[in-house]
Amino acid sequence: MKLNLGCGDKMRPGYLNVDARPLPANGHQFVRADIRDLRGMINDGVVDEIVAWDVLEHMPRADAEAVLRNCLQLLKNGGTLEVKMPEIGALMRWSEKQKDMKAVSFRWYGQHDVDPAWMYPQNVHQYCWDVNDFIATATRIGYELTASPEFCEETNAKYILRKKR
Repeated sequence: MKLNLGCGDKMRPGYLNVDARPLPANGHQFVRADIRDLRGMINDGVVDEIVAWDVLEHMPRADAEAVLRNCLQLLKNGGTLEVKMPEIGALMRWSEKQKDMKAVSFRWYGQHDVDPAWMYPQNVHQYCWDVNDFIATATRIGYELTASPEFCEETNAKYILRKKR
């Protein structure tokens, strides 16, 4: 089983796509649910892969940590969690080079006024992780990093975490 958490309009074939908003499934497997608590919906230890791109920054740190713990419970031993989100160091370096302050504001707080489809209450950034702090937190929870984080899209870091066996 594969999960795509906080999928928004980026649904993936072959995954159970999960988002808090009512979205058209467009032929994909989709369920509307709060990703902070998937207990009772999915059994523990049955998921091979979880993708959480551009979602953890939209909740307070404590909630993001709860999502990481819940994902760990859902994963099989050796299962992977792929997280992509803004990284504060990269975001700061990028911001210093910009002249367009609206673009800077969008990167920091979320692009909620670019497109009417993006205007919903959860589309604001509530926390931005430092790469070392995120790795330490994920390790403390029970993950191991499979490789060095990949920096992408100028301000984001992508992590592939594995549930320790």
